[in-house]
Amino acid sequence: RAVSDASKKGGKDAASASDGAAPRKTCNRACLVQFIDQYLDGLVKNDSSKIKVASRLRFTENGKEIRLGEGIWTTTTALRSFREDFVDAVQGQAGSFVVFEESGAPALLTLRLKVVDNQITEIETIVSRTGAHMFFAPDNLVEADPLFEEIVPDAQRSSRSDLEKSANAYFDVLESGDGSA
Repeated sequence: RAVSDASKKGGKDAASASDGAAPRKTCNRACLVQFIDQYLDGLVKNDSSKIKVASRLRFTENGKEIRLGEGIWTTTTALRSFREDFVDAVQGQAGSFVVFEESGAPALLTLRLKVVDNQITEIETIVSRTGAHMFFAPDNLVEADPLFEEIVPDAQRSSRSDLEKSANAYFDVLESGDGSA
């Protein structure tokens, strides 16, 4: 849950009244983490009515668009102790990496929520199950690394622009096919 102080305090919403749009309700770090909490609580209870979603929700599981309440919403039986959250209050997005049980078997969930006007507009989930890849080892994920909870001092932070460039460079290399960025 590494986060800047600005995100912890709520940061600025991506849309503002100056761009001609109506002011949006902002959702700070605590608000976004609460959306993750509600999502996971509903998931383990197999009850998608537990979360606040927009009327035009986009929900995907492993890249396939499905209706909320389908997929892992019908098979989740428990949450294990491991969970790491990642919050971007500036963009109104929150992610989580969770070990859960699906019909009693361990599985890994990577979750991204997009929140606009205090409602979830996008849910993206990636589910990894036994045999999905050679690194599948949910039993080794018991406790989140406290490093992700630390606040980086202002003077030591990279700019948002630099961080975006670093992340995009990874995909540029993949797309180039020759190792160049």
